[in-house]
Amino acid sequence: MKRNQITMKKNVIVFLFAILTLPLYSQNTIYLKNNTSLEIASMRLKPGLIKYKANKNDKKYSQLNFEEIQYLTYYGKYYGLTKKGLIRVKAEQLTSETIKLGTLDACYYYTKYKASANGTFFTTFLVGGIIGLIPAISTSSTTPKEKNLNIPVTPFRDDPEYVNSYKKQAQNIKSKAVWGSYGAGLAAAIFFSLVVAGVAQ
Repeated sequence: MKRNQITMKKNVIVFLFAILTLPLYSQNTIYLKNNTSLEIASMRLKPGLIKYKANKNDKKYSQLNFEEIQYLTYYGKYYGLTKKGLIRVKAEQLTSETIKLGTLDACYYYTKYKASANGTFFTTFLVGGIIGLIPAISTSSTTPKEKNLNIPVTPFRDDPEYVNSYKKQAQNIKSKAVWGSYGAGLAAAIFFSLVVAGVAQ
């Protein structure tokens, strides 16, 4: 009985700790040089400026000059890796950092290229290399659809530099996967033909 009570108390403590510490890891924060801070829901960058919304439902963006900012923090994945933590970005690094984050996040989050790659492989393998070029060229040259991009929720989600770098990297990933599948399908078709020819002899 006492053990059950102790276990329940431990669970309650863990639960309360999780609730109390949640805001520390769910908020995106801009720290200013006047020793104040702002919680933000989304942001976009302009030359020398950060335009931000404190709440997602805000109709208009507020703005800050880079000179007013010390650094920005947000809780997320470290550069497309599985490790989560509080990411800190200095004001002077913001533009280059968002481009880098967009590129690296795409490497982790964009995975919807597999259908195009698999379709190219099977078409090439079953029908032939010439016909296989049709899906290879058409799918590798088209930009991934918005619904397939899987852009993560970060304070940079509304920033054009982040989104453009994410889309560009997603396009590169898709193109490489499709042409890799075309090559694999062609190699498999040639190998299969040689095996069949050898058996026929």
